[in-house]
Amino acid sequence: MKQIKFIFILINFSWAIGLKSLLIPVDAISMASSNTGIAQSESVKINPAIIVSQKSNSISVSLNNWLGGIKGNSLSHHWQNQYVYINSYQVDDIELWGLNPDDEDIGDLSVRWLSLAYGYGFKLSDNIHVGVETQGIYSRLYTQSTKGFVGNLGAIYSSSEKLKLGVTIKNFGNVDSDLNEEYPLEMGVGIAWNMSHPIWLKFDFIKNETTDTIIRSSVDININYFTFTGGFSNYDSNQYFSGGVKLDYRHWSIAYGILSQEVSALGTPYSIQLSLHY
Repeated sequence: MKQIKFIFILINFSWAIGLKSLLIPVDAISMASSNTGIAQSESVKINPAIIVSQKSNSISVSLNNWLGGIKGNSLSHHWQNQYVYINSYQVDDIELWGLNPDDEDIGDLSVRWLSLAYGYGFKLSDNIHVGVETQGIYSRLYTQSTKGFVGNLGAIYSSSEKLKLGVTIKNFGNVDSDLNEEYPLEMGVGIAWNMSHPIWLKFDFIKNETTDTIIRSSVDININYFTFTGGFSNYDSNQYFSGGVKLDYRHWSIAYGILSQEVSALGTPYSIQLSLHY
């Protein structure tokens, strides 16, 4: 039984913060929208081409809480069509059980997951923006580790001020894993429609090698200094609803995103993000 429990821990946390952690939203803006926004968003984590349309340089920090008590944070800097960010998640105090029956665990272990990314965007024309990102990843679970480099490509076509189309190809590269994790190559397309001046509707369709088909949608409503966001994502195995609010005031913005799903025992993920624009 204890051997089974130990194996379950390996599988569970490999899924949670291994290569599939590349799918976890890493800031409040992407979490509030259920990671929707391939064609239009303020988060470069969704599509690296978004950096081209950002109007100011910025420094941002976010505190994240994911399913199962997985905690993390992200720090990013955007400047002159370039960006860099570092993202980490960790789980502490995991009970370690041996292979032989015993009344007590033999100790605790921790899990760490870390990524460092650099992205660059440019204009092919006034209405076509392209972004490229390279990301180094490292995770360790007990004596098992995963490390490597992956790349992300994205493009956005603005057919008008009210309609945008986007495409992404993510997570291609070279990864060495002791956990025999699958390689989640992902391709997505998205559309964003400004149905009226303060309201954006967004829809994404994504094919992922490990989670298969993902359908996402979100709405942004801008009212004075506030942006209210609601999102939905549908996986073959689960559905997620999300929401959030962002306040912009002078050179500062603060955002909060929250996500809910069917398995309530895993907790309610949330993210708080603070940004300085200069």
